[in-house]
Amino acid sequence: MGQIISLIKPRLLSFKNRSRIGTARSRRIKYLTLGLIGLIFWSGIFAITMKVLEYFKGIPGIGDILIYKMLSMALITFFSLLIYSGVLTFLSKLYLSRDLPLVHSLPVQSHKIFLARWIESTFDSSWMVMIYSLPIFLSYGIAFSAGPYYYFAAGVVMLSISTIASAIGALLVIIIV
Repeated sequence: MGQIISLIKPRLLSFKNRSRIGTARSRRIKYLTLGLIGLIFWSGIFAITMKVLEYFKGIPGIGDILIYKMLSMALITFFSLLIYSGVLTFLSKLYLSRDLPLVHSLPVQSHKIFLARWIESTFDSSWMVMIYSLPIFLSYGIAFSAGPYYYFAAGVVMLSISTIASAIGALLVIIIV
């Protein structure tokens, strides 16, 4: 496990170093602008989902079926996006990366290199889908007065879906290449 962490460490240090580029004021403006745009988009997803859920809850008989189908459609869409993103990310991390000659010359077993690259590509391909799926799950929880177990279960489900989708994407890339 220590070798895998050592292989991932340059990536983590690059995040730290990237946050030091530019002046403190320009970094603050950049983070504030991007955060505000993300928050507006996130709030829009939440508001639209809440409106749709409230409308569907008002339809007697078929409303619950529509709500269930909307959730299953969202999960299938997330899963498809995660597989597609995983294929692209894994292809670039495992076969097209410029540091591959350096990494493969290290005294590390190839399966550990593969695992480290898979962990990186899983994070890279799923972080945005995970963040922007939160308002949908949050609106479902609020609409149905869910308890804290629901939010924990939703997080575990999204982590599981992203891991499975990344594994399928990696398998597809290996088969195709």
